[in-house]
Amino acid sequence: MINAIPTSPTIAFLIEERQIATVEYKISSPTSNYDDLEYTFNFEAVIPNAMLPDVEEPGFTVQRIASQFIDVINDTSYTMVLGGDLLNPTVTVWERPEPEFAEGGNNFEVQIGHVGATLGAVDVYFADPGTPPAAGGALGTIAAGEVLPVESLAAGEFVLTLTTPDDPATGLFEAELLFESEPITGAAGNAYIFVAFDPDGTDNAPVAMRSFNISSGQGALVPAANAPATYRFFHASADTGAVDIYVDDPLTEPALGGLDFTNISADIPMPGVDVPITLTAAGNQGVVVADVDRSLLTGLRYFAYLVENTEGGASLVDYLPDLRSVETFAKLSVISTVPRENGVDFYAISVDSETTLEDAPPRLVGLIPGITPVKLEFVENSYDVYVTVAGEKTVLAGPLTLELARGDIVQAVIYENVDPAVVDVALVPLP
Repeated sequence: MINAIPTSPTIAFLIEERQIATVEYKISSPTSNYDDLEYTFNFEAVIPNAMLPDVEEPGFTVQRIASQFIDVINDTSYTMVLGGDLLNPTVTVWERPEPEFAEGGNNFEVQIGHVGATLGAVDVYFADPGTPPAAGGALGTIAAGEVLPVESLAAGEFVLTLTTPDDPATGLFEAELLFESEPITGAAGNAYIFVAFDPDGTDNAPVAMRSFNISSGQGALVPAANAPATYRFFHASADTGAVDIYVDDPLTEPALGGLDFTNISADIPMPGVDVPITLTAAGNQGVVVADVDRSLLTGLRYFAYLVENTEGGASLVDYLPDLRSVETFAKLSVISTVPRENGVDFYAISVDSETTLEDAPPRLVGLIPGITPVKLEFVENSYDVYVTVAGEKTVLAGPLTLELARGDIVQAVIYENVDPAVVDVALVPLP
């Protein structure tokens, strides 16, 4: 089963009433084997009652959102694609013969599918890295919900390319490039399906491409050669002055100059997959603040925080943020950049509850600099946010009012203040 609903929560995939897997957007369940009998496969999600008609009480309901009957035929592989709207989804079934490979053979099998509802029809090219797309060279044209027939190819490296539909009758190649992969290795004895999804907040490319290995059950991102990785920098080291950011070695011109404490950069394109990232004092290359080498996945957004480390210097904390909006709840990620002994505690208390700070448990305990933001999920509501001394109710910040609606993505960044008795909290909507 493939989850192709961009704003969906986790989907439970069941055979009859027994769960097979839980599946996020752009992910598939593992391959499962069954006898050639009749089965009904079911799909369930946890839905806020406020989204359900005729349900007045607050809370959530485990809702069966779709079912699919299949009379299983022996030696046939089935892929169920869940798409459309969360409360009224569609199930598309792709069928193909079970993969078979001769002992000692040198071939692999490949299919390309399309589940991007907003993408439109695309032409598909799958060729060795030295062969660019050309008029009449497409494997085929597919629209959302469609998949190309199985191709058997000799093991080796290939590039997967998607373009807008071309008109071969003109003899000219006039299609628009949508996606071009980094070289892909097709390993002998494996069956792959490559699937084009609509991008979400984590993607830089106009197509989010995933590969699923039917033979091993593994899935992976397909890096995009035509969309660089980007970095967004958060200056969160109070004792470090303004910095220049370089993404080359030797240092030439900064990719961004003069980033000050508490400021946030735009998304900066990275020049490749192996990138030296150097932060220096603004206007002075001789004063290196942080210096790291990173191996990146193209087509994705990265965030990086300049924070004070345990030795009193500055270090860079970078990660892949979760920027996909989910229609059933809000996401809040929290990072502390305050170098306090034992860290700080973070509270978010619903304003319509009768719970006070004295009675409430912290949502996060002992946050210290150097760890990536911690993601929390919230129901739609208003919250009072507090930051306290770790293990105590001594308030360092708050109450701050945080309004969260379903689908929101917010980052809470806890900054050091010149007054050691307080901290500052910035609530930053993302992406």
